Amino acid sequence: MICDINLSDSIMKRLLFSLSSLLLAAVMVVGCDQVALDEPEPQQSIQSERVFTTQEGFEATLNAAYDRLESFTRYGQYYQLYPDALSDNIDFIQGANRYNDIVRNIEDEHLETYNNPYDAINLTNNVITKIRGLDLEAENPTAVKDRIKGEAHFLRALNYFDLVRTFAYEPGRESGNFTQGVVLRTQPTETVDDADFRPRASNQEVYDQVVADLDSAAVLLEGKAQTRSRANVAAAYGLLARAHLYLENWAEAEAAATEAINRAGAVDASLVEQDAYASAWNAASYSGSLFELHMTEGQDGDATNTNESLTSLTSLDPTGATTFNFQVIPSQDVLSLFADDDVRSSLIQQTPGGVTFFAKYGNTRGAFTDRVPIVRVAEMYLIRAEARVEQDNASGAREDLNTLRTTRGLSEVGGPDSGLIDSIMVERRRELLYEGHRWYDLKRRGMDVPKPQPTVTEDEIPYSDFRILAPLPDAEVRSSPELEQNPGY
Repeated sequence: MICDINLSDSIMKRLLFSLSSLLLAAVMVVGCDQVALDEPEPQQSIQSERVFTTQEGFEATLNAAYDRLESFTRYGQYYQLYPDALSDNIDFIQGANRYNDIVRNIEDEHLETYNNPYDAINLTNNVITKIRGLDLEAENPTAVKDRIKGEAHFLRALNYFDLVRTFAYEPGRESGNFTQGVVLRTQPTETVDDADFRPRASNQEVYDQVVADLDSAAVLLEGKAQTRSRANVAAAYGLLARAHLYLENWAEAEAAATEAINRAGAVDASLVEQDAYASAWNAASYSGSLFELHMTEGQDGDATNTNESLTSLTSLDPTGATTFNFQVIPSQDVLSLFADDDVRSSLIQQTPGGVTFFAKYGNTRGAFTDRVPIVRVAEMYLIRAEARVEQDNASGAREDLNTLRTTRGLSEVGGPDSGLIDSIMVERRRELLYEGHRWYDLKRRGMDVPKPQPTVTEDEIPYSDFRILAPLPDAEVRSSPELEQNPGY
């Protein structure tokens, strides 16, 4: 749990900050004695007039933005598992009641998390806008303020990236020429007057904002000592590489991925070697992560309980029970991609009752509590390989792909250059399973979504199908005269 927001009842009018508005009028931010993400208990409240006049106030506001990412509707569960269930990586389970409608792509079962990222965006808008006025007595006040501002730019970019890739098409990949993105706000919403109704910006405008924020974050975080559980320069370049990949800016994606790989040592991250793979995934922090969330046992709400945690949905019961009620299991289709000599197959396990599961989340930080990887070194090699293929550099792409494959115990890939993209997409399925990439990988390339799960009646979801985009929340559309729903809903 990160420190959260405590709103003053006497001066606070709470309206939704969503596609149309977020109203966080005067706030009282719960401070922390430490700024680490795994701080177990919120500390004393900071008076509202002091929130943005002390370093502690800015740190607490940042922590509240990090905390939004740990919700079970974000990376605490949904953003890790829904993209696999919506596509072809998670199977239907007879008798389960949690993910089966998602696997079947029922139109109202989608990644509809909406207010949470906008809450985080407003917090970061406050930090970015007001940090210049902070008067510090630190040895190097500019460095402190740059680090705080850099983290805020990274977090704002991540939240807008999640919104635009979920509710909009990528520029150049629009179906039916639908180019709307999401509502774009880069200034704090503090009063009713600030919470105006706005139309959706174009998808290109939102992606441009994401790239601009990450460019700023990379510059501001350069040379700042950070850990994997905070925004850092390597993670900024890593997320920038991902954004350029979605935009099909191949040269920029390659360059940013290279920068991320070169700076991985700043957070003691690396491409995990073959003999260390299993132990790395059992550790409290994954050494292949550039950025990850450190959940706190019993303190991160539903994301760390028996009903909603990644562990409880995908892995063994930490209490040692002999019966299991899995809600998520890997599809037979994705399991067929793992060879016996692939070290990643060590995560494929079985319960005493014969249920096959994928143990990427296994109580590494406490009961029902894990570290959650968001940006990893391995992904950078895959991004760079794909970008190199698209720039007719097959030899460079094969080198990156084989660098990853050999660290996973596999032989180097050969074959014609024309099959490299397919090989990379298969490698992404194996490497990034349960990390929230598959649905978006198919979507960003304009591909139909295969549905090989045996209980799903559709063979595929065509890219032209309206379900490729998530619906905007009905309440937001009804409340704003400026807001247009996504086609088909």
